Amino acid sequence: MSTSKARIVGAVLFFVLTILTLASVLKLRLGVDIQVRQCLPFTLYVNHLVPPDQIRRGQILGFVSHGEVGHGFDGKLMTKMVAAVPGDTITIKQDQLYVNGAKVGRTMDLIGKLHKNPGAFDRTEIVPPGHAFFIGTEPHSFDSRYWGFIAFPEIVAQGYPVPGFGPDQAQFTRATLGGLVQ
Repeated sequence: MSTSKARIVGAVLFFVLTILTLASVLKLRLGVDIQVRQCLPFTLYVNHLVPPDQIRRGQILGFVSHGEVGHGFDGKLMTKMVAAVPGDTITIKQDQLYVNGAKVGRTMDLIGKLHKNPGAFDRTEIVPPGHAFFIGTEPHSFDSRYWGFIAFPEIVAQGYPVPGFGPDQAQFTRATLGGLVQ
């Protein structure tokens, strides 16, 4: 290998190692959602592996399930949007989610796959203190509509979609949650 090629390879390796070290120190993880059926319309995320100071509707947050979601998801980082916070009223009526009376997201498409009848998940609940209600915004998302609330201590990351790998996050959040976000 020529000296100039060796220098280029060395510089690239140094750059990659510097980025990886910086990401480790800052507790950052790059997330790539390559599922055919995604839960959110973003393909690339940066997950800051630090719990948020506050939890608000519209945030993209990551949590690790410890039995709440189902056995196949235990210990895995899941990234979804906060749809409801403590004190909010969630209603699922005819397989459609409402938060404080406002329609949120799309109808629930996994009911048949879960071998349930339409309306099986219909309910009205108030989000308890120290918990959040998460949704994916795509109709086939497996989320709180099916399995309920996530306790704040399970929330371990803040997700930031990378621009250019999905819709504009602010516009998308307003379109999904409407007047529920400030």
